[in-house]
Amino acid sequence: MLNYHDYIPTLLTKTYQEQATWRVKRKTHALLAWLTRLGRRWRIRRLAFQQPVARDRFIAVYEFTLKPDCHRDFRQAWRTVTEGIYLQCGSYGSRLHRTDKPDVYVAYAQWPSREQWEKQHTLTGENYLKAREQMRACLLDSQTRYRITVCDDYLI
Repeated sequence: MLNYHDYIPTLLTKTYQEQATWRVKRKTHALLAWLTRLGRRWRIRRLAFQQPVARDRFIAVYEFTLKPDCHRDFRQAWRTVTEGIYLQCGSYGSRLHRTDKPDVYVAYAQWPSREQWEKQHTLTGENYLKAREQMRACLLDSQTRYRITVCDDYLI
């Protein structure tokens, strides 16, 4: 005759393991759903409160050709000079990018207006002047490639 008492511990153990697995899966799904909703809300909030397009915002795009083995010194000097221009001359900042060519970098700087960019900018401060000289010492060529204004803005 079949004794059910022999099978009860096995069934209880199996049932408990399945419940524990299901609890973990349920918590994981709930967390993923919450993060997805949070992400959507965050994107919607960002778009809803996005600043209006500043149509007179001006962008200058620069191209720098460096001497070999000057990359680290140039980037360090560029950061210091950009900080000085941001703090003392009223720019909105700048970004430096590497190109496919190993010794060529491209930077773009944002300004409130073209008039602000065209003003004579003199940096004061010994560290900014040293950094500007170090930056020039690393360059083979430097050009302002583009002078552009913003017409539509969807950069978030």
